[in-house]
Amino acid sequence: MHFPDCIAPARLGRSAPAAAFAALVLFVACGEPEKAPEQTPPRMVAGQPRIFPADGLRLRGPGDIVLAEGNHGIQLTLAEYNARVHESPLQADMDTFAARRETLQRLVYHKVVAAEGRLRGYGTQGATTTLDEEIVLARQVMQAGMTDAQNVGDDQAREYHKLHPEKFPDISPEELDEPTTLMHVKFTMHNENWRKQVARWSERENVIVHRDRFDQLQSAASSPDSSEAKESRS
Repeated sequence: MHFPDCIAPARLGRSAPAAAFAALVLFVACGEPEKAPEQTPPRMVAGQPRIFPADGLRLRGPGDIVLAEGNHGIQLTLAEYNARVHESPLQADMDTFAARRETLQRLVYHKVVAAEGRLRGYGTQGATTTLDEEIVLARQVMQAGMTDAQNVGDDQAREYHKLHPEKFPDISPEELDEPTTLMHVKFTMHNENWRKQVARWSERENVIVHRDRFDQLQSAASSPDSSEAKESRS
C-alpha cells in the first residue's frame, strides 16, 4: 500500500509556533495539498483565505460504499466521507478532483492515527469505535506528538537546521537564538518524523484505499448527465 508524501513539513508561524502546530494537527499533519505550477495565492475574504466549499467535495452514491479499509476497525464509507469533508479545509483555488482526493487521503490518515491510539490503550479496545471516540483517539495521539516536538533538544534542532538548509531558506543560524524560531525548527523536525510514523502505521494496518471506486464516483459527478453537472448549467 503506497501513501503519497502528503505530510511534508509545514511552515509554521514563527510568532506563535505552538498555535500553528495545533492548527496543523487538525489536518492530521497531512501538510499542504497538491498545487498546480505557478498557482496564485488564495483569494481573501474578510482577511481570511477562501476555503474550498464543502458541498463541492461531496459525492453522490450509496452511502455504504467502502472507500478505505484496514485492520483494527479502519473503514471509511462514502457516507462518512460526505459527512466529514468540512473537517479539513482546503484552499478555494484547488482543482475539484485534486481537492476530493486530498480530502479522502486526510480522512484515511485520521483513521490510521485513531487506530494507533486504540493500540496505545487510549480508548476502548473493541474492534470498532464511534466517530466521536475515533476523533478523541486521534487527538490524543497528536497531542502526544506535540509534546514530543516540544521536548526536542536545542542542539538537535540546530543540527537539523544545519543539515537541511533547504527547509529553512529564510532562517539564518543566528536567528536560532530566538526561541520561537528554534521552536519552528523543532516542529518541522517532528512533522517529518510524524510523516514517517503514519506511513509505518498505515503499512502495519494493511490499509487499502479504493481509489478506483472513488474516481468512478468523481467521474460520474462530472459527467454531462449527472445531476451536479445539470445544476451547474442551470
